[in-house]
Amino acid sequence: MKFPLKLQDLLQQDEARIQPYLMLIGQGDALLDCSGVDELTLDQLERIFSAVPPEWDFVELGEVIDAETLSETFAAQLEQWVNQRQGRTSTPEIELAEPTEEEPRPTLDIFNLRDEVIGDYREYIESFLKIRDERVQAFVHEGLEQGELWPDPLVQLNPSYQQGVNIPNLVNQGILHPNCDRYFPDYVSKYTFRLHQEQAFRIAHRQEPYVLTTGTGSGKSMTYVVPIFDDLLRNPSLQGVRAILVYPMNALINSQKEEFDKFLSQVPGSHIRVEQYTGQESLAKKVEIQNNPPQIILTNYMMLELMLSRNQEEKLVASPDLKFLVLDELHTYRGRQGADVAILIRKLRQRCGQHLLCIGTSATMSTEGTRANRKQTVASVASKLFGVEVMADNVIDETLERSIQRSEPTTTELQLAIAAGLPPEDKQTPEAFQMHSLAVWMEMTFGLQEEEGQLIRRTPISLVAGAAQLAAQTQTEPERCLEILRQMFLWGSKTKGLAFRLHQFISQGGSVYATAEKRENRFLTLEGQYSTTGDRCSIPWYFVGSAARTIT
Repeated sequence: MKFPLKLQDLLQQDEARIQPYLMLIGQGDALLDCSGVDELTLDQLERIFSAVPPEWDFVELGEVIDAETLSETFAAQLEQWVNQRQGRTSTPEIELAEPTEEEPRPTLDIFNLRDEVIGDYREYIESFLKIRDERVQAFVHEGLEQGELWPDPLVQLNPSYQQGVNIPNLVNQGILHPNCDRYFPDYVSKYTFRLHQEQAFRIAHRQEPYVLTTGTGSGKSMTYVVPIFDDLLRNPSLQGVRAILVYPMNALINSQKEEFDKFLSQVPGSHIRVEQYTGQESLAKKVEIQNNPPQIILTNYMMLELMLSRNQEEKLVASPDLKFLVLDELHTYRGRQGADVAILIRKLRQRCGQHLLCIGTSATMSTEGTRANRKQTVASVASKLFGVEVMADNVIDETLERSIQRSEPTTTELQLAIAAGLPPEDKQTPEAFQMHSLAVWMEMTFGLQEEEGQLIRRTPISLVAGAAQLAAQTQTEPERCLEILRQMFLWGSKTKGLAFRLHQFISQGGSVYATAEKRENRFLTLEGQYSTTGDRCSIPWYFVGSAARTIT
């Protein structure tokens, strides 16, 4: 199995990062995807194939290039380069290896990968330990065995969201401008928006502030990008700043700018302009933005505060066209920082003299109480932050649905499924997974739970904890349950029946704490505490020595 590489990605790597990939090419262990590349400079060619042995000809080179992705222009260039490399003047027809029947790609066993990572980390930790006291040595060893530094990983399912409507439906209802289909063509016939996205569009159409509290990967950014584009399409003559989008980190701004560029690339010559305005841009770029403001600015709250205090940036914050204020990751603005941002928003509203449409997004803001209580809590916090009333009905949370549609299994069905094990690999189809009794049990145990007649995310648990629940319910050996659940998750991942994430938390090593008593009476703990029962004082034992770390 050859390691897949994309030529376009390699061209963007620096020398330090690219070297391991070049070695894979030179060893014949890579398969190079040349999609989107029509021609390279001679320096780029020499760089990409710098590790290729000098005796390689067309046949050998063809073994590391995916012929199906090779354009005619690039194939001709490779042909000429190889001939020159071999000292030939004639140009025989390039003979890249014919594509063979695609071999099935092995599924990554994320559980084994986790064990390998933890094994390597444990080996690294233990290489620094040489403890002479046998009791302390046994205590530390037991702590490592119990995962003191690496608890069991948590399994989190990627939920399925209820679907809403597509752009033509929203255009027919007057919610979106007809030209939105040019910027978001995938949502015309290929996809529908998720229900929470559709709800956001409707609230924005009513010109009311709202907050999105849906999970990571739920498409929160679309809930304000689409309404902003819709507004600019309805008002094509606007030249000043129409929307200010505030993010807590520049990394998020960089990522969001790429998303905006992707949408704008669908419409060459679009009148909509998006710029990021942070501490990353050059002075010349900032001056350009100040002199010719875009309709959409991506910034952070610290830069926004500077923009409100500097004359040269007056155009950006005092725009009479300013309408949208978006705060991403709303939960980060709490305490003193939240108070600072709240004052900043009021300054901005005063400076521009406009009634801003405030929008907030956050994966998590409130987890206590009923669904109605949580919405009211979020609405109250958002209202204080924005300085305008955000109604509880305008707090949009997740609307989830099951991925596995079959009925709940009985205990007998689960017992039979565990006893039978997984079907042969050629029978592990998406349809078979959907009908498997363990699949629906896994979704409801690891991913979803019902609350007030609706499905919500379940707090992630470890695979070991889930196996214990299955063992208790079916009176089966926990080890057997653990193994079959691992296999089921890999099957679900391979067939896209249940997508999941594995969250592993790893702590750095600390000290051993012990009371100052005789060796046999010492109280030992790995928790950072300086006192214990009987008013005894605990003191940390530090590693001493040089090459061999020693505790005595």
